[in-house]
Amino acid sequence: MKNLKSYEDHMRLLHDIEGGKARVITYGMTDTNHALLAKDFLSAENVVANFDSNKNKWGQKLSMGVTTMPLDAITEMSKKADGIIIMADAVFQIGAYLETLGLSYCHGRLMNEKLPPRFIERARIEKNKVAENADKLNKVRSLLADSRSQIVYDSLITARTTDNPHELYLSLCEIISDDQYFPKFVPSFLPLKDEIFVDGGAYYGDTIQALRKLGEEKRVYKHIYAFEPDPINFEILCQYVSDDPDITCYKKGLYSKDTFVEFFSDTVSYRSKIKEFVREDRIFNNTYFSQWLSPGESIKIEACSIDNLIKDRVTFIKMDLEGSEPVALKGAENTIRLNKPKLAICIYHNIEDFWEIPLYIKEIVPEYKLYLGHHGIGFCCLETVLYALI
Repeated sequence: MKNLKSYEDHMRLLHDIEGGKARVITYGMTDTNHALLAKDFLSAENVVANFDSNKNKWGQKLSMGVTTMPLDAITEMSKKADGIIIMADAVFQIGAYLETLGLSYCHGRLMNEKLPPRFIERARIEKNKVAENADKLNKVRSLLADSRSQIVYDSLITARTTDNPHELYLSLCEIISDDQYFPKFVPSFLPLKDEIFVDGGAYYGDTIQALRKLGEEKRVYKHIYAFEPDPINFEILCQYVSDDPDITCYKKGLYSKDTFVEFFSDTVSYRSKIKEFVREDRIFNNTYFSQWLSPGESIKIEACSIDNLIKDRVTFIKMDLEGSEPVALKGAENTIRLNKPKLAICIYHNIEDFWEIPLYIKEIVPEYKLYLGHHGIGFCCLETVLYALI
């Protein structure tokens, strides 16, 4: 098999496949992702076999004529191929498994002709911004309360500024954890029995579900204020919490003031957002579907500030707002200064948030201790959360 450590190695393999000079194994190929990503690259002539961890798919033949096989045969079959291409979404988790077998792999999404240049361009843009703000970056790093958070910070900067998929993978695999918003590694951060919880970007209630599970036999919240401006998500959210009078749902976005804003509803890629914060220079904007779906029309939604709406003594604020976290924090400044709630704020949507949000939070409440966690593996470096508490 070919060595597939660098971006150039990946591109060389894809070029050889397209030119009929290489045969490969696929992992997690489906008729759908073949049609969307690989129809111009892969066929029965150049794919030796398809593998999948789902035993229900073993023995099934894809429409392209390739049979799906169990994993215990992948090492032997790899001897007949020039490389392995992972087509499933969990690219890096599967990659970690393949590496334990001594097998290198290629990222299937690189077959999307728009991704390689956007991947490189994203890295270039963010590398330049990091260099321009090195002093702020170093200051934030010094403000992080433990060495673990500092390692996470350094690894994420590396991941976001490299155009090498393998280096990105290595950086993220060292730091990922699965306890987003309620991390066990942050001292005294887990919810207590009387939390007044603000869920900014409530989606369909996934964070509320996690909060409920933490309570087990007894509830850990006194009241939840859930904000979700996307009409479809809001309807699902309301259905999910309809049996709980201590959860109030608002079909509003969080902002620096009470107003109306333009909003893109994008339930396909799970990234509905205020139009003001749509970034054309970022890889995140519907990369997987961008060739087939138009961005759609924006709608006007109501937005509000936490300071103006919530009069309870807030004890916990979570924000995952697809880039509008800075303005939402401005709208919660008085609440944060007065109540000093625990904060779980996503900072992955814009590279500037890696320094602007931590510095702003410390400006509001200098006593806050800051921690950092990362909870996703993929090209886009999603799910980085800044935690703050007294």
